[in-house]
Amino acid sequence: MQLFRKILLVARTLRYLKLVQFWGQLRNRLPRKFPSEVRDTTVSRPRERWQCGVSKHCGHLGDGSFCFQNVRSRISAEGVWWVPDNGNLWNYNLNYFEWLSQEQPHLSHQEATKVIDHWIISNPPGSSRAWDPYPVSLRIINWIRFSLEEGSIESVNQSLAYQARWLSSRIEIHLLGNHYLVNGVALLFAGHYFDGPEADSWLEAGWSIVSKELRLEVLEDGGHFERSPMYHSLILEDVLNLLNLSKTYPDRSPVGLKPLCEHKASMMLRWLQKMTYYDGSFPLFNDAANGIASSRSDLEAYAERLSICSIPEWESERGIHNLKDSGFARIENEDAIIFAEIGGPGPSFQPGHAHAGTLGFELMVGGCKILVDTGTNTYNACPERDHLRSTSAHNTLTVDGKSSSEVWSSFRVGRRAIGKCVSYEEDSTSPVQALTAEHDGYRILGQGGLHLREWALSDGCLELSDAISDLGEGSMVEIRFHFAPAINISRRGDSWSANCAQLQIEIAECIGFDYSLETYEYRPEFGAAVPAQCLVACMIATEVNVTHRLNW
Repeated sequence: MQLFRKILLVARTLRYLKLVQFWGQLRNRLPRKFPSEVRDTTVSRPRERWQCGVSKHCGHLGDGSFCFQNVRSRISAEGVWWVPDNGNLWNYNLNYFEWLSQEQPHLSHQEATKVIDHWIISNPPGSSRAWDPYPVSLRIINWIRFSLEEGSIESVNQSLAYQARWLSSRIEIHLLGNHYLVNGVALLFAGHYFDGPEADSWLEAGWSIVSKELRLEVLEDGGHFERSPMYHSLILEDVLNLLNLSKTYPDRSPVGLKPLCEHKASMMLRWLQKMTYYDGSFPLFNDAANGIASSRSDLEAYAERLSICSIPEWESERGIHNLKDSGFARIENEDAIIFAEIGGPGPSFQPGHAHAGTLGFELMVGGCKILVDTGTNTYNACPERDHLRSTSAHNTLTVDGKSSSEVWSSFRVGRRAIGKCVSYEEDSTSPVQALTAEHDGYRILGQGGLHLREWALSDGCLELSDAISDLGEGSMVEIRFHFAPAINISRRGDSWSANCAQLQIEIAECIGFDYSLETYEYRPEFGAAVPAQCLVACMIATEVNVTHRLNW
């Protein structure tokens, strides 16, 4: 029976894939020849000066020591560039070489040459997962960026050209999404940086991917279609890098690359402005963590260096901003901000970074984060990954402990909730800013009817209303409130008090619900766990219609 259920789950996951992904999965399993060695590499001469990109997060600590995901390790002189005990993502970060562009401690040209030469000698083609297409793509981008900013490294060019040749026969069509786009970005970098017939073929292949994917992946509201503020920021930086490249090599740049990047960068910057708090941080919806993507302020400064002038300076506005294409909303008044996730997992054919968090939200009051998404800590297939993607790890409603979408393994989703905005108050001067949204996840799973939620924000109060019907006899409904680590929770009679500095929030208990306080681990960064508290309201019922009031 368990095997049969697993087969059905796999079938429900595969039904959303595109035909090209099935072909890609098959091709991925077939043996492929290694490319022939590159003997003659001609480097193009830039027409214009490359503008300095964004300084990256510190990863290289000096003396062969590195720190990623809050884990520190040292690379031995014998050339171990893949440390199995540290996991794939740690090793990917090591082999991306983004740390070449970190500000402190900054690597000199001589130090970078030495470490790259060491990598080339120690990592013959295919010797480890450092040769997977995604790390190869980022390594090409980062080595070329370093060469343009700090000076060309002659000994690196042959390896760079070989890696471009390697990548061109290993494009990740089985995944699509951000991996596929970054493959195209890397080929464009190689096609601009080198000259000759083979470089022209990389240029053509890269442009074919990027021109199509940017139009597909950047939605009409400016959000990236994988619905993660972190991945949105990463892709935005790729777009800015491509714009930089088109200005540096105007003679080699494909017609249309520059205007496309200018247009998409403007849209993405505006989306990011709407999806960040006053301090520039973003809500941790879906796979999102701090310390990975560049900050909003750094990205905006980079865009300014590239003369993107079509973005009006964002001024925080009272009212509701419904980002319907990417499935988010921002609700704001004079003292509070709510970020709500009102869409379901996406895109349909690649929801690998999605969580079952539909109708979850974050809340900031008076500049203090009160309710938070639990975050992302790991991409490994493990119970922790399963929990962080589940509905119970988000500030929303669960039925019988089930998730609203079938998230499973590390990056798989079977049946998934479809969420949408039902209505919202368009008058920003109204004393109450109200938005109503719904999802059908529990109806699709046979657990109940539509889950309808309304956020009504007024001065000093949030009214959070939840309704769901058609539940089975004896169904357990739970509504969770994950408080930020700085918040202290205590019970006072028939209400709960949440205290942060000079701010106090009262949550009144609702009739028929039992309340309890749980400890959970807030995961703001990969490899970081901070103890915090979660208030859980639960009820056994066949239908629920309840309003929780948060007063401050």
